[in-house]
Amino acid sequence: DVLHVVAKIWHNQSVLPGCTDLSKLILTRWQHEAPLSPWNAILLTHSEANIHDQMPDVTTLYNREVILMIEKNNQAGRIAFVNLARH
Repeated sequence: DVLHVVAKIWHNQSVLPGCTDLSKLILTRWQHEAPLSPWNAILLTHSEANIHDQMPDVTTLYNREVILMIEKNNQAGRIAFVNLARH
């Protein structure tokens, strides 16, 4: 469920400036080559997502701390999805 991913995994805020206005946020793929999923997502504002989606190597956009947070959140998304599928 998308709302679960946005609320529980991304805490209703963009990873960059921490925007919490849900009308300005969008889930997009973290790694472009993989499909959008709870374990391959990043929550950004529309303008941030436009920049992110145009970069061939997204890891050049973010510092190590942000990348680690994104990877942690995507791992939590995978675990949450597996747990939902079991029920």
